[in-house]
Amino acid sequence: MNKIYLLILLLIFSFSLTAQTNSKSDEELVKQLIRDVFEDIYTDFKTEKLKVHHTDDFLLLENGDVWNNDSLVNYHIKRLKNPSDVKRINEIDFIQVEKRSKNIIWVAYHNYAHWTREEKHLGKTEWSESALAIKTKKGWKLQLLHSTWVKNEQ
Repeated sequence: MNKIYLLILLLIFSFSLTAQTNSKSDEELVKQLIRDVFEDIYTDFKTEKLKVHHTDDFLLLENGDVWNNDSLVNYHIKRLKNPSDVKRINEIDFIQVEKRSKNIIWVAYHNYAHWTREEKHLGKTEWSESALAIKTKKGWKLQLLHSTWVKNEQ
């Protein structure tokens, strides 16, 4: 009888360990959120992804300008009226990711945009950025993004 209980406990323990190692950490989820934000919103201009990736009170502080979800939608509308064949390829180099509480993570990273047209490299832009992610009922979302332009190579 004791062997059966021991076997059951071992099985339960092994399943819980497997579940823990298969799930991504909150820090990894926020890193993926940052990548998704730049791919979906700033590269592909998918306005519908703003509600998925941003909190309702999201702010972007970029080189002295203040943007929110509404101003980003307006920018996207103007941008999509004049499409370009220039492609943006994102590269994110994380400096630090720190969980400040159960529901708050801040991130610091270098953001690089590689610009191409028909596979030809046109240049590269670099920003230093930080972000604040908030855990919501629907998962991690950005509440604040601070972006400082570093250099532009063209």
